[in-house]
Amino acid sequence: MRKLSSLCVLASVLTLVSACGGRSDKHDVAGAGGDGGSGASSGAGGTSAAAGSATGGSAASAAATAGTGGAEGGTAGATAGVGGTVPAAGGASAGSGGSAGGSGGFTGGSGGEAGAIVGRSCTDLVDDYSTAYEEAAQCDPGAPADDCTQKLEVGLACGCDGFVNPAHADAVMRMAEAQSAYEDRACRSGNVCGACLGPVRGRCSDAGRCEGVPPGSGRSCKVAGVIYADGDGNIPDPVSCNTCSCDDGNLACTEIGGCEKPCPDGYGFGSGCAQCGPTDACEIPEYDCFKTCQDGCGEPGTLCISGLCIPGVCG
Repeated sequence: MRKLSSLCVLASVLTLVSACGGRSDKHDVAGAGGDGGSGASSGAGGTSAAAGSATGGSAASAAATAGTGGAEGGTAGATAGVGGTVPAAGGASAGSGGSAGGSGGFTGGSGGEAGAIVGRSCTDLVDDYSTAYEEAAQCDPGAPADDCTQKLEVGLACGCDGFVNPAHADAVMRMAEAQSAYEDRACRSGNVCGACLGPVRGRCSDAGRCEGVPPGSGRSCKVAGVIYADGDGNIPDPVSCNTCSCDDGNLACTEIGGCEKPCPDGYGFGSGCAQCGPTDACEIPEYDCFKTCQDGCGEPGTLCISGLCIPGVCG
């Protein structure tokens, strides 16, 4: 910050008082104020001083400097200019204060990359991503419900759908940051990726790591007389306008209301087993409208369960 100090001159007999930074009654010349930065304070204005005459001697050249202009600007602004200095015979002219602080200084830049990502090469980003993915894929094979439920694209050069544990949110976020930086740096340039067979769901392996279950590796579903493979979707719901998917023998359907299609009279919707396995476990669960019953069904291989004649009861 530049700053000019005031000079007060004494005459030989009478004292010529010049108000530093004040305004002369005879010489009203304003000093030029500098441009104000953000938050710059205006120059300090002094009080008026009458121009004194020197009796018995020549008056000293009253070259009192004007009041300082705007102080240094705020953090974002530029430094304010200093009030001009104008000598006045017999009196000091007051420099007008610097202009008030201007509008905000430099606009802050847009948000950049995360600190851990800045300056990382494509190879570094691959390592960062792999480390984060290994953490996100950790799971507990003994948990009552499977941990591997969050579906996302896995891989940088060529990605395919995969599943991770949503409990590791920080690791999932680091995966996304590395992937975004990898794409911004055009690290994928020149890669040729083929089609990949995405998993139908995730599961926690015995080693405690999330892995994808490929289509067809689980149990099929028999719905309204049609067998669908594990992972198949767009299966018509037998009793509504909803659509379903087969998930390892389990039928999962959307839940749009108001479009029910009830079973015919004398039938109710239920599930049974279309095919039993060698260990008496059901290999192909069946979902359909079954005949209602009270005491028995009178048909071989069927049992009256919860008011429905259910076929293929295993075990």
